[in-house]
Amino acid sequence: MAEPSAPSKRYKKPVLIEIFAECVLTPGTLPVPRFFDTVPRLKARGFTDIEMIGNVQMTANEGPSMQPRIRCWSADRRQLIQIAEDLVIVNLIGDYPGWRPFIELFELGMRDIVGAENAIKVLNLSTIDRFTVPSDLYVLERYVNCGGELVPAWYRGSKHPLDITLGHGVVREEGWNRQVNVKVRRRDGITIEFRVTLQRTLGSKGRWQDTLHELHMEANGIFEALITDTTRKDIMEGLVL
Repeated sequence: MAEPSAPSKRYKKPVLIEIFAECVLTPGTLPVPRFFDTVPRLKARGFTDIEMIGNVQMTANEGPSMQPRIRCWSADRRQLIQIAEDLVIVNLIGDYPGWRPFIELFELGMRDIVGAENAIKVLNLSTIDRFTVPSDLYVLERYVNCGGELVPAWYRGSKHPLDITLGHGVVREEGWNRQVNVKVRRRDGITIEFRVTLQRTLGSKGRWQDTLHELHMEANGIFEALITDTTRKDIMEGLVL
């Protein structure tokens, strides 16, 4: 499968507001009794705001069930590690500090919670980008590339709220999936939001480092395909040279 990629660009004013990775683990890797073994290690690393919540899970045979989940927040609530049965989610929230801090957070989760390098069954990387533009300047193609690789030309001329949802691939069949959502809302101007989720299965010899890098490059490529030069210049104020 050919993977689109693009060099990672650094803009003066990034619009990324959240990035997170979900690690679906091999069954039995992280049972509920192990949750409480991980919390002291995370608290020692600064994740001192701990929440225990219930998360409803649907199963085909047993119906809905309540599954425990632990949320471990950093003191500034910019970093979040979530733990559920055979699932670890790492989040960066707010002003985006760059890819390296996210990798360091991910590595911490792998080391202090998962342990085994080959325990990840499916790796999901998600990004949320959001920016607001003046209502009097807004037309979709001014800020979103309509007629390019992703958004159809049919949306040109739109000045209204909208949702565009694109999906490609099925994880259990192809081993990968791509989901792209473009949302436009009237909210103190016009708010444009991109949500991108990329999923990939890892084989027994797959390295999460390589897969996460590939997903990151693919997410960058999708973002660049969605935006226009006006967004790059007026919203993101150009590249860091």
